[in-house]
Amino acid sequence: MTSWYGPLIDLSKASHHVGHFVQLLVFVHRSTPLQYKLSKGGEIIRTDIQVGDDTRPFFSVTLWKKEMRSMVVAGDVVLLQNVKITKFRDIFQARTVDWSSLHRLVHPYNSLVSKGSVELVAECRVGIAAKEKLRKVIEWVQRTGYSALNNAEAYNCQSRQLSRNWKLPEPNKFRDCPSLSEVLRLTSHCKAIFSASVGEIFLPITWRPIAESENENMFISGRLNTSRDNNLAEDLICTGCRLCGSPLDPEQGSTVGKNSVPLYCEKSSDRLHAVSLIYRPFICMG
Repeated sequence: MTSWYGPLIDLSKASHHVGHFVQLLVFVHRSTPLQYKLSKGGEIIRTDIQVGDDTRPFFSVTLWKKEMRSMVVAGDVVLLQNVKITKFRDIFQARTVDWSSLHRLVHPYNSLVSKGSVELVAECRVGIAAKEKLRKVIEWVQRTGYSALNNAEAYNCQSRQLSRNWKLPEPNKFRDCPSLSEVLRLTSHCKAIFSASVGEIFLPITWRPIAESENENMFISGRLNTSRDNNLAEDLICTGCRLCGSPLDPEQGSTVGKNSVPLYCEKSSDRLHAVSLIYRPFICMG
């Protein structure tokens, strides 16, 4: 295993370790890859996982390493080594770095139903402190009446099955959902009503070359906390047409469509562009 940098902590103590490296032994609720697509393809930038332990049921971890994406399965118990605790406004979370690692301790997830905590802990080759934490996490999952396991199983089934339902939604049919988790569990076509806040703005930078190490700059929340970031305004605003959203400077356009500035505006009655400063995320990338 990779060398440890920092203590093995409970999720409830994450606020005491902001800016430091820690180890987390947690149950995985779900895994969500974030990707963007262009006309010539796309790529996954990062994977967000929602985890929990016996001290805090829900906590977010951002995985930046590509090799970790295929290792994360909802319902598993994993050991995350060398992850950094961060804070954005009032939200605490963890993120991986180049020397972070992930180890699956309980897999597949139905092992938590068929085996007891003593047997599962005995099968893992970890230290004494990690075994004690593993026992607590397993017993916490089993003590909750397996609701976490049922949600994980439903999530995995939904990810594997690409079933299609072509029935049109009934008119004026609305569902009031108290949380986003309720929206994710909807199985029929309907219009959902829920309250939420914007936690992130993703801006795929295609108009200038960037290194893989700069992928994090495509997420605005991290750049807002960086005082030395002098390119944020230029990456958010450019000269373009406020009607069709096309950038009007070849140097400011997408690298996919460079040197293809449209001569006419398709949304203008006189075909002339309405030149102004436009919000770059609204630019059509395709």
